[in-house]
Amino acid sequence: MSEAKARRDDPATSKEAAETVNVPRDRRAVLFSIYMNVEASDADIFYYLEHPFSNDENMPHGTAQSIRSRRAELMRDGYIEVVTYADGTPIYGRTAYGRRCRVYQLTQAGHELARSLF
Repeated sequence: MSEAKARRDDPATSKEAAETVNVPRDRRAVLFSIYMNVEASDADIFYYLEHPFSNDENMPHGTAQSIRSRRAELMRDGYIEVVTYADGTPIYGRTAYGRRCRVYQLTQAGHELARSLF
């Protein structure tokens, strides 16, 4: 298992939070893909992880289902949420086949965690 890290110049609260978070590699990768793309569907996340912008050998190459599972865990933990309009109605993206799909973004807690990790 890996652990979250905080930068030297981060406030003490960030360092304390990083010490208490257990972020396995696949969850970190899902978090990173949304962090880098601002908003992403499951297909976007999977594509980003399969075609990283760098040749990072540490990027997971799991199945689409495992990536959805990691995203669901991050949602359950409050780090990711569905993108919505101001009235709470979900904003949908489109799959490569033209079907509607949900789009996700980081919550405030997700941004804080991402900043402490990356």
